[in-house]
Amino acid sequence: MLSAAGLWLAEHSEQTTIISRNPAPFVNQLRDQGYQAKGTSCNYKIPQQRQNLSKTLNPNKYDLILLWIHQDGASLLEELSTSCCSDIARIIWVVGSDFQNLEKEHANKKFERSTLPDNVSLQIVILGFQVELGKSRWLSHQEISQGVIRVIKAPQEKESTIGQTESLLAPNQDK
Repeated sequence: MLSAAGLWLAEHSEQTTIISRNPAPFVNQLRDQGYQAKGTSCNYKIPQQRQNLSKTLNPNKYDLILLWIHQDGASLLEELSTSCCSDIARIIWVVGSDFQNLEKEHANKKFERSTLPDNVSLQIVILGFQVELGKSRWLSHQEISQGVIRVIKAPQEKESTIGQTESLLAPNQDK
């Protein structure tokens, strides 16, 4: 879902590292287009793979990390920020609309402000939905990538939303 954003990053970077459960197809696509790319396989929910990821990435220092992980993987942000970020770095964390759930929001904001080193800034990208003809739909891959690229270009934005996260219908009209 972030392939267009990944391609944009490759076009604007000296080296791109792809981390996913199966990075090979996208890494090969980038290499076939002449970009410097490497990949590492990792499922952040498996402790051994997370530990291996930190070891694999540690010798490298990244100035921009783009992550799309669920909130239950938020501790990975801290691990990456302390093990493989350059002297000045940004982490862009893509999350679902549940991130704005009032019951969870306080814990998420607390994480954002207190657990990352001072040299690492965190930008949060909240994915919403689009309304067309009075009905909501998921964001397309292109809409997600375009929104993420906009955030990459705007390092001062601490939190951005792609689409909308709240219904435009009045409560009585929901039914």
